[in-house]
Amino acid sequence: DAQSVEEEDLRLWLGCKNPEALPDILAVGLQEVDMSAKALLMGTAKAEEWRKRLTRLAEDCRMVSICSEQMMGVWLFVAVHSNSHHIVSDVEVLSTPTGWFGIFGNKGGVLCRMRLDDKWYCFVNSHLAAHHGKVKARNANYRDIRSNSVFRSVPYTPLTHDYVFWFGDLNYRIDLKKELFQDLLTDEDCEALLCKDQLRKQIMEGAAFEVFQEADIQWTPTYKFKGDMYNEKRRPAYCDRVLSYERGVAQCALQCGCSKGGKPLCSECTVDAKLASLQYQSLREIDNSDHKPVF
Repeated sequence: DAQSVEEEDLRLWLGCKNPEALPDILAVGLQEVDMSAKALLMGTAKAEEWRKRLTRLAEDCRMVSICSEQMMGVWLFVAVHSNSHHIVSDVEVLSTPTGWFGIFGNKGGVLCRMRLDDKWYCFVNSHLAAHHGKVKARNANYRDIRSNSVFRSVPYTPLTHDYVFWFGDLNYRIDLKKELFQDLLTDEDCEALLCKDQLRKQIMEGAAFEVFQEADIQWTPTYKFKGDMYNEKRRPAYCDRVLSYERGVAQCALQCGCSKGGKPLCSECTVDAKLASLQYQSLREIDNSDHKPVF
């Protein structure tokens, strides 16, 4: 519900709280915005409420909306700073469903791509297959979105863009027995939890997101909550993630064979890297969902 999030929390989450340090690009991905039968066929009022609220916030932050796209429960919003709007071109959006029978949008990805000056950017908001044991299904969802998302003009596919930001409820879980979580959560032992994180394992094994990188996680799992407490009946998980891809660095690492788990290891491949994470956090103040947002 767009109205259930406090304005201060929303601005903190979206990096718009400090007027002296506003983002150049704002990309917001929501999942399960609307899971009604009507949402199967068209945009709905719930997504429209989010669009109106984020558009107002973007305008307050001197930003211009360039994308608001809904695929059933998956919704993507992108805005750029007004100082950069004149160098934005070739904006295109598309949706790639991977849900029921491979054609419904209860799962899948919504993409927005654009050219900013002389570089191409692609934003992917995805909701992958649920449930602990569905690792192979999540991997397949990733491959389907990556392969089946084809734009009308070059660059045609996500990984042919210069920069890709892939985020959302990726739904990868933690391979630990439920009774082992409590002590690790109490101690905030993130590394012990992440050692059993399914997504990290898939990246390391090259099964999914093998060319993507992720900043260090220093916060406890974002799922599954009941208010501000973990749901004791479910195993916590790092479902909600933000991954990045830099084409030049990835190609260099692939050629020299130095990449491991999506991260180039040699200085030759990383010397010209342009992407760097300044902050990667989960916002616990927002409690209107069983997930906590990340940014």
